[in-house]
Order: sequence, then C-alpha cells, then structure tokens
Amino acid sequence: MPGGGGYGNPQRRDQASLAHDIEEGFVTAERAQTEYGYGQGGK
Repeated sequence: MPGGGGYGNPQRRDQASLAHDIEEGFVTAERAQTEYGYGQGGK
C-alpha cells in the first residue's frame, strides 16, 4: 500500500527527522514548513 495518513500531530514531528527527510528528498523544504511547521519551532 503506497503512502499513508501517518500517525499523530504532524506539527509535533521531530525537527531532526524532518531535516533528514528533506536531505533524502522525501519531502521538500516548503512542504515540511507548511505541513509540519519545520523551522517554525515545531517539536
């Protein structure tokens, strides 16, 4: 099954994990900021 809805509040996603996902190309920096609060003090 491709993709999934995920688990938990995306705004609470670990910032280091998001940085890794951006580096690996799993998510763009723009999407990480809008969907996960990356770089906006999200936890």
